Amino acid sequence: AAAAANGLPPDAVEAAAAAAKDTADALSNTMVFNTFVFMQLFNQINCRKVRDEINVFSGINGSGFFSFILAGEVLLQVLFVQYGGEALQTMPLSPAQWALSIGTGASSLLIRQAIRRVPNSIIPDTAEKLTTPWHRLRRRLRQRWGGVKGLRALLGGGRRRG
Repeated sequence: AAAAANGLPPDAVEAAAAAAKDTADALSNTMVFNTFVFMQLFNQINCRKVRDEINVFSGINGSGFFSFILAGEVLLQVLFVQYGGEALQTMPLSPAQWALSIGTGASSLLIRQAIRRVPNSIIPDTAEKLTTPWHRLRRRLRQRWGGVKGLRALLGGGRRRG
């Protein structure tokens, strides 16, 4: 009915609807991809401090290599999203969409700050509880097969030199 009212053939209306859906899907996928990458980039900043240090940005200028790599990753991400097109299955984002992606990615900084403020007395043995199964597995591997190297040898793997 809408096609007849507009004077367009039904095939053209269906094609336009399919194209609009494809565009919406591509935009959604690009936003998810971009947000995920920025979460990873902000997590790299978080990972610079592993103890009870609060300010993850302190001393960030002291590592020129880290700053160079981070800036390069941001530049590549902008190029991938804005100019990747069909080859990378991305589409350009508007400034508001960029702000949403980066803001969501930056939320990992806030989450880290919230976690850092939880007193250790509330969850005293968490790290030990999380790592204990792994340590038990490593101990069993060592006892039974001489560790990972022994297991590799048992399985016929290991590094081969030519």
